[in-house]
Amino acid sequence: MSHYLIYNSEGEIQRTVTCPESMAALQTGVGEHLMEASATINSLTHWIHNGGVVERSPMQVVVSAYTIAADFNSSATIKNIPEGTLVTWHDYQQEIMPPGDGTVELTTDLAGEYPIRLDHFKYLPVEVTIEAIAAA
Repeated sequence: MSHYLIYNSEGEIQRTVTCPESMAALQTGVGEHLMEASATINSLTHWIHNGGVVERSPMQVVVSAYTIAADFNSSATIKNIPEGTLVTWHDYQQEIMPPGDGTVELTTDLAGEYPIRLDHFKYLPVEVTIEAIAAA
């Protein structure tokens, strides 16, 4: 039995399989590619670039503030988010970061903690928590 990575044309690992070599090609779908690899390689830590396995690097985002006033005037921004990043907001709404400036902004009038998760297959996931404090 061998361990295989199945990945798309962008290099995102879709899944891993362990099977006999004779069954490996049957594991791929349309637009997918196959590569034999160590069992320690997976989509949480790696991606495929130019036909080779590459470790996911840290996402270099910039957070303007981790604490804001819950007054609907104060805001926190997260910048340098790579295009194609899946942004999951505190209420589980999701959006894909479009081309452009790579910035999201949080403003609220409700006190609480607001986690924002950033996922991109080339980078390690990031979770930023912004705390909104009730105005006095």
